[in-house]
Amino acid sequence: MFTVKIRINSLKILLPVCVILFSVIIAPAVTENRPRTGLDKVRILILSKQIRLLKEGKTDHLHFSFPANCEIDTGEKRIPCKNLSISCNDKNLYISAGKSRFDKGDITVYPEDTGETFSVKIDNDSRSYPLPLYIKYSSAEIELSIEETVNRFAVDSALAELGDLPDKHSEALYALAHLVKARCTLPYLADKHKGYNFCDLTCCQTYKGISGKTFNDPVSIKTAGVRNGLFFHSSGGGKLFTDSIFNVNGRITAPPKDLIYSENITLSREKHRSWKASIAEGELAGILYPGKQKFLKEITFNMEKEIMFIETGNGKEMFSPETFRIRVNRVKGWNFLKSNNYLVTRSDGIYNFSGSGLGHGTGMSLEGALQLAERGYSRYEILEHYYPSIEYDITQPSAVSHQLQYIIFDSESGEIIKSSSGVSFRNRIIPCGSIFKLFIALYLAEKRTDLFYNYSYTCGNKEKNKLIPEYCWNKTGHGKMNISSALFNSCNRYFASLYDKIDPEDFRKWITGFTEKNGIALLLPESNDKAGFSNLLAGLDFRSTITIDGIIKLNRFLYTENKEHHREENAIIFAALHKTFTDGTAKETATETIPLPGKINIKDLWGKTGTVIAGTNSHCSYGIFTGGLSSTGIAAILRKGTGAMAAGESKKILLNLE
Repeated sequence: MFTVKIRINSLKILLPVCVILFSVIIAPAVTENRPRTGLDKVRILILSKQIRLLKEGKTDHLHFSFPANCEIDTGEKRIPCKNLSISCNDKNLYISAGKSRFDKGDITVYPEDTGETFSVKIDNDSRSYPLPLYIKYSSAEIELSIEETVNRFAVDSALAELGDLPDKHSEALYALAHLVKARCTLPYLADKHKGYNFCDLTCCQTYKGISGKTFNDPVSIKTAGVRNGLFFHSSGGGKLFTDSIFNVNGRITAPPKDLIYSENITLSREKHRSWKASIAEGELAGILYPGKQKFLKEITFNMEKEIMFIETGNGKEMFSPETFRIRVNRVKGWNFLKSNNYLVTRSDGIYNFSGSGLGHGTGMSLEGALQLAERGYSRYEILEHYYPSIEYDITQPSAVSHQLQYIIFDSESGEIIKSSSGVSFRNRIIPCGSIFKLFIALYLAEKRTDLFYNYSYTCGNKEKNKLIPEYCWNKTGHGKMNISSALFNSCNRYFASLYDKIDPEDFRKWITGFTEKNGIALLLPESNDKAGFSNLLAGLDFRSTITIDGIIKLNRFLYTENKEHHREENAIIFAALHKTFTDGTAKETATETIPLPGKINIKDLWGKTGTVIAGTNSHCSYGIFTGGLSSTGIAAILRKGTGAMAAGESKKILLNLE
């Protein structure tokens, strides 16, 4: 029998208690933009909780299973090892493997081949970890550790933090993986665990072994100059704080707001909407000032300054809100004060806390990230929602911008060929912008052929009619426009000028029927006057929204109508959309020319561009494009871009698919 015996000292052993859920330790002001060791691996202290439970007699043993031909290296010899157990009896820890025994020293379990894993059973569940397994022990302690590549640790840790996730939340997982990966470059980790980069507890970085997920994003967070440690937490309860919550210096800058303006939705307040806690003033005084005879006169939490003021008989003292919360929770339980988002009142010698959320409230709310992912936002949008000043390094530049989200589909069958952002992207809501002009063209083709064929408008330098935008997006004007040229030039003023040519109620009735018939989720806001209707027709009323799924269905309608129903109006609309790349908004400049494959003519490409202002807690420009090449369709949006830029990115993708 191969046994290691470890004597636990009879003196009380102080074990670290982790009380901050989904927390990240404060990082110093200066950081590096590279892994601390220059390597691509991190060392993780594993099964920390299980070792503690073992020593407390709350679990019987830990049993490890290894693949064939693994060996234990004792430093003096190698011994075959298939299984290994750690148990505790009468304050002694035992490591058993086979029938051999040794007294002390570090041991390592090595695999025969690289990339192999071992498993350990935890609460009727089996976890898998990469080999080798490093075991370090002394007279009163045992440490188990492994190494993981930074990318794999990032996604494995993120999944351990979030738990099992449906595909609709995948972008939240990868946003968190980006944060974990960035933390691996922060130099304060060098001495965080005396030789280890992370432990596997929530107070450091939750980790439960290999998840099977992959993470190979060429984009990474630039950590040079990161000041606030890239914190994250479980749920902000609808309110976010800055890193000042951890000190008494007071708020320096305002935190981002955790909401989606366009949908009037406050995020991060569903899971932990409301909590309450009460504590007698005498007990609270004893927690805050142990061993001192102090009484509390008043507690004031200034949430805007992010400072807690405690007034006693000896005067007023400042506490950081997180220090206050942790001191109380170490005595009353880790979730007694669930968050820093609360109001405190006093009544009959009792302090009453009423709040929402879970965790310290700084940085990314995991609940909010999941909500954004479910609504179709990308990992980068989620990161920029919570860290507005975040910057990226791109180690392997891609031909396509990382800020582009797109879906490639078969315009005939509707089959999805490829999606850049998972299944939820189809649910993404975006202002229609100039995509709305496609509905107007279809309406004219069906209901007002007189305007479709005969109406023209001259888009000049400046419009004298105050009900029409003074300038078009092209401030020099487009000249004389008809329905065809107005489509591929996306002429705002041509479409706006229709405000007194078509009946608003008839148009609204038609578009409501059309979208319902084709399953297009379109929000059409009320237009109370002619100016509002003109703005809507120009594609400038950003209250009018559509889903990406709706854009796909509109795209397919245009394609199949032109192919299957040989109406002249359909042919004119489709021919105009082909000119988008040759004469219109997606026309290349000499410096932007993309070489086309031999059998493809630029006239084979078609589509419609749009540029809108959108976003969550901050607004920015988004480019929209939908179109295709032959029967292959695309719907795309580009954060911090224009419709022309989105068309250019989409063109690269379509040509690459051929």
